[in-house]
Amino acid sequence: MRDDGWASVPAEIEVAGIRLGGAPGLHPTVLVGSIFYDRHGIVSDARMGLFDEEKAAALIALQDEWSARTGNPCMVDVVASTGPAIERYLDFVFDHTGAPVLVDGSSPDVRIAGARWAARCGVVDRVVYNSFSPESSAEEYRAVAETGCSSAILLTIASVDISLEGRLRTLAGPQGLVERAHAAGIQRLLVDPGVIDLPSIGIVREDMRRIHTEYGLVTGTAAHNAIGTWGGLKQGKWGADMVPVLTAVVDALNTAWGGSFLLYGPLALAPLVFPAVATVDACLGQALLEEGVMVDLDHPLFRIA
Repeated sequence: MRDDGWASVPAEIEVAGIRLGGAPGLHPTVLVGSIFYDRHGIVSDARMGLFDEEKAAALIALQDEWSARTGNPCMVDVVASTGPAIERYLDFVFDHTGAPVLVDGSSPDVRIAGARWAARCGVVDRVVYNSFSPESSAEEYRAVAETGCSSAILLTIASVDISLEGRLRTLAGPQGLVERAHAAGIQRLLVDPGVIDLPSIGIVREDMRRIHTEYGLVTGTAAHNAIGTWGGLKQGKWGADMVPVLTAVVDALNTAWGGSFLLYGPLALAPLVFPAVATVDACLGQALLEEGVMVDLDHPLFRIA
């Protein structure tokens, strides 16, 4: 048994054909890029869901290309602010990639509209609901259950207590995220401890370890939030030129600390993030080989090393 903090590892799960969990490095990190987010330049009408289709298609293809180059599976996080918009967005994305899709939005009504669209169109098995939080209502769980969606992200940020123990408490008990999600038919749980700023990165490693040990669940983060919310970085710390470097660092830490998935922000960042994360995956994969554990031939270890 390993004594490096990974004696307990998350159980392996499969989401739309993609494997997550297990020992760090066994399965490549799943990289999730976002599109149609707030103030995304390709969107001309966020209420109706109008956008530059040529640019959107190019961004989706960019992520698929880097996924093929590195061996890291990918998903697309579709963000919307209205029900009509998310339906238009999802229709387009499903036509342009075979990757799983996260249904994301500014409110539960928007996310539910996306899950219902996926159910009507027969693609709900390729959808991950993003996300349930401690503030999610019984009505939201019930509505998602009716769609048959069986995969979701659990966001452990609670406004009343954002400490390590506070985040862990959101998962526990009959009213905790885990049991409520299971009751709604969510069989595949992905836990996001919640990165909101640079200091919160400091507790994510222990948060992940505890979630693996106590719940056996896969984890991942939106690590780039630590850089995006670092107000002083561009004004007098190290300067804007360091943003790409630091973004790659925090994204790679997610994988080094046992994260099975990474919400890395805009799809346009794929050429930066995929090589950084794939490098860490390759290192972890080699460590497993030294222990007699064989990784898949599509693993970054064999794609980039």
